[in-house]
Amino acid sequence: MNSTSVQIGWLDLSDAEQRRAREYLRQFRTEGTLDELGFGIIRDGLADVFFPATSTIMTHTRYIIFIAAIFMRIERERLSGANATKRLKQLEDEVRKILTREQSSDSEEAELRGVIGASKKEDLQRYPSIIYWNGLKRLGIFKRPNWGLTYYLDHLADYYAATTPRQDDDGLAHLALVEMHNWDPKLAVVLSESPDISPTAGFSPQLDFRIGLKEACYLRDRFNALAEIEGPSLISHLLGKSFMAEFSYPWEVPCPPELVQFVKHARLFSMFAKGATLQYNDLIVAEQQAGGIAVNVDSFEKPFTAWFDQTRSDLANWDVEDFCTIIKGKCHLRPRDKTFFKEWLNHYRDAGNGKELLQDSSARKTIRKRERSVRPVKYRLGQDKYLRQWRSPESLETDEYANANHLPYMTNYYRSRIGGTFVREIGAGLKRKI
Repeated sequence: MNSTSVQIGWLDLSDAEQRRAREYLRQFRTEGTLDELGFGIIRDGLADVFFPATSTIMTHTRYIIFIAAIFMRIERERLSGANATKRLKQLEDEVRKILTREQSSDSEEAELRGVIGASKKEDLQRYPSIIYWNGLKRLGIFKRPNWGLTYYLDHLADYYAATTPRQDDDGLAHLALVEMHNWDPKLAVVLSESPDISPTAGFSPQLDFRIGLKEACYLRDRFNALAEIEGPSLISHLLGKSFMAEFSYPWEVPCPPELVQFVKHARLFSMFAKGATLQYNDLIVAEQQAGGIAVNVDSFEKPFTAWFDQTRSDLANWDVEDFCTIIKGKCHLRPRDKTFFKEWLNHYRDAGNGKELLQDSSARKTIRKRERSVRPVKYRLGQDKYLRQWRSPESLETDEYANANHLPYMTNYYRSRIGGTFVREIGAGLKRKI
């Protein structure tokens, strides 16, 4: 079961912003926000195109630097296996304590400010090293793209042996293998000049999330190098334009020509996913009511009809065939995906208004079939056990259901929040003086 992950990326939060952040976090604590209809695989594939080397549970860009510095220190101490794993946890806890300033800070506020583990502390299940590992590999900062984190830690002893010169019978020193590095040597140069990350002494008590100029240049270069291999991303493009504005969706920012069609279809797919999900939610609520299960809202008619009116001029003309062709090779399509998109879109086009589509028996049957195909065991519609696990939202007055800017689209789609955070934080670093 894939859940939608959460990330918060503010450096400074007002009281109002903190309330909004808490509301945002709360919506992800319910079963109702899961990827019930199986859109996540396509969403994540497009997110990798727009904002590569990111994930929704990342918070701040500089964790990339922190984590790489920790691993390089572990190698400097020549630890491996269980000892390396233990040391990794110690150093990550040290970073967390510095960033939260535990002696004086509120842990919830620190977590809202993007400090991973500020509330759970040593009980944290997903440490930053786990969260950022794939990003380190994708950016070429860690040089072994096929190695998992556990494999890396367990095989450090082999790496030390292979990179330790040995004398032959003539007394000459040779390496077991040619010289190699686990970590990009350029980062070591950047860290050697960092004011709050020492290669030997560790992290300064003044450590924070502000990226220095040399770190920003390095990260910009890494995203540019990735773009040369895989094609332009919105991150590399926006950094090149010194773009610093906040945004919610990929279609709200300047786009390189190579991504224009991707962004166009991503917007329409987000519209489609939102409407289908609203109808699915309405089906769930109706079935819960019929089974005597308490609900917070009676139906999703109000947001659904508003969604229908706002998307009509765009979504009715969506070319699903072109969409599937464009994303081929970038996103994984299930065998029945295209059929579902076309079938439900036909119901949408035939409907005279949103209420008619919401109650259309054929459209509702299509949604039921879709859930059963992507959740063959734990489908909710028709199974009381799983039906009871779904919690309806407390209100339909939130941005997701009432705000005209957000209602047409699925919230937090394509990692725009963390992608924007990366762009702004690296961009701010590029403007700093040495």
